[in-house]
Amino acid sequence: MSSATTPQDQTPAPGPTPPAKPWSLRSRLLRFFLVATAAGWIGSALLVLSVAERENDAQWDDSLHRSGQLLMAIVLHEYVENRGSLDAMESGLLPDAQDFIMQIFDSTGRLRIRSGAAPVTPLAPLRPGFYDVEL
Repeated sequence: MSSATTPQDQTPAPGPTPPAKPWSLRSRLLRFFLVATAAGWIGSALLVLSVAERENDAQWDDSLHRSGQLLMAIVLHEYVENRGSLDAMESGLLPDAQDFIMQIFDSTGRLRIRSGAAPVTPLAPLRPGFYDVEL
């Protein structure tokens, strides 16, 4: 029997391992500044988003306040036209107001006027302030 060796049986002789990369201040500083810059961008974006959201909420609150003042002017006008009697408006429905939902309660909590799309029950607590309501 001949002992012939095939290339698969031969394992390469262990050679010298490549030298480890030398320590580099340049690559470490570059990595640090890239990570710091990315973190700064992300932090700045989050800060801008937070401030923009707060300002947007303040603008919506201001718009809601102005809408309420305008609505009160309309109701006072209707009150005067009905000779000071809100009871003449007992139906409580404003004409052509199907896409605008609003309710006006008096100081006793009684619903005095509402738009056609508004329910009879209060949309929000009967306390001063603004509320987020999902319809």
